Amino acid sequence: MGPHRPGVRRRHRRGPAPGRHRAGGFEWYEPTLQRFRVVTNRDWGCDIAGARYQFRQGEDAWVLADVKRILFEADLLDPVCLEGTDHGLLPEQVSRIDGYRERHKWCQLCGSDLSGPSRADRIYGSSSVTTLASDS
Repeated sequence: MGPHRPGVRRRHRRGPAPGRHRAGGFEWYEPTLQRFRVVTNRDWGCDIAGARYQFRQGEDAWVLADVKRILFEADLLDPVCLEGTDHGLLPEQVSRIDGYRERHKWCQLCGSDLSGPSRADRIYGSSSVTTLASDS
């Protein structure tokens, strides 16, 4: 450790080695890391918790829950990765998923509905298409 600042006490606690018991009968527990599916709605590069990430729009990536939570708050997640019951989000974020999906249902640039056929498809489908036949 480096030099200590005056007036600051430092305590160092060490847990027992894995597999050993503490005096109180507790056992050392090492959690398993779980990764969650992330699909971003645009290309995005960032540094989160000391790790560098480069996300490509529409491509699957598997990240820790904290990273997914940060991307959710930044409105960078595609709603497709919010399906199912285990999203890796906090309970207060889970309660906002429906609003998140609704916000991302429309293109922010042109206002098109992203959940169904495009505006051009609807116009083409409702119009009668005529072809010009050449006189023979």
